[in-house]
Amino acid sequence: MAINIPNSVFTKYNEFADAMIDNFGVTCTLVYPPKRETITGRPSAGLPRRGSSIYRSGGPQSYSTSMPLGDAQYKLTEVIESITLRVYWNPKEWVNFGFQTKVPENTIQVIGYLSDYAKVAKATKLIVHDQIKGHGPLDFEKEGEYYPFGFKQNRYFAMFWKRS
Repeated sequence: MAINIPNSVFTKYNEFADAMIDNFGVTCTLVYPPKRETITGRPSAGLPRRGSSIYRSGGPQSYSTSMPLGDAQYKLTEVIESITLRVYWNPKEWVNFGFQTKVPENTIQVIGYLSDYAKVAKATKLIVHDQIKGHGPLDFEKEGEYYPFGFKQNRYFAMFWKRS
């Protein structure tokens, strides 16, 4: 005998879970791999050598962090984006996926919308609580893959991150 669950049950569950993320979530910062930008306004290698590696006042930027790429110069720029995630610090509060595993100390579990997972997958680092004044931001690295969950497992994901 098949069990029919009314759609209103799924709707109520999703409304509750959405409220947990939206109301109790933490604004986190995703850090993506650095983006390479070409530097303009730097004296070219073909000019006289004297003073060609010295930053000239009035130029667009300092070149101390630039790297040569043939005749062009480039710099690496950090790319970041903010996202709201539900952060669980205590392992007793983590969502249970039906298996036991050893997790390193200083590990957190985050829960977010599955639609945001593509952003999270590209990130190399997660910064949590960067808005708390007087305390440094807490940096985390991925610890494993994500787990889809919720009714029908098509709306939310959970993932572990360890302190870097």
